[in-house]
Amino acid sequence: AEFIQNQWLKNIGIKIEISQIDSKMFIRELRSTPPDIFRKGVGLDRPTCFSALETFSNDSRRNFIKLEDQKYEQLLNQLRQTAVGSPLYKKLCQQGVAHLLDLYRLLPLGEMHFTLLASTDYVGWTLNGLNQLDLSQVHFKKTAKK
Repeated sequence: AEFIQNQWLKNIGIKIEISQIDSKMFIRELRSTPPDIFRKGVGLDRPTCFSALETFSNDSRRNFIKLEDQKYEQLLNQLRQTAVGSPLYKKLCQQGVAHLLDLYRLLPLGEMHFTLLASTDYVGWTLNGLNQLDLSQVHFKKTAKK
């Protein structure tokens, strides 16, 4: 956050204040009087592009940016009726993200990297494209007897 704060000041002359706040108080503030700039992560309830994009729908309780856009709602309705994994689904998903970026309602902050500690005794777990842990195939690794 401090890096981004410094970059905004250095490159576009905007000074932003960074403050830490309790999660429940922050959500209450976002719903009543949101600040001009804020960062709020929202977990997905399923690992799909639609799940991420519906966060910003008119009727989403998690639409903290208060986006109300008819074109975006039409795109979500199309996406809702399209088979996940189809070429059209991917195209509509990309259009949805591009639309949010074009409206300057979503600012890409670059790649995120994280460290994962995992016991080598367990195998079969994977991370999907949204970095969600899939434990559906996890099992204890069998070791060879001596």
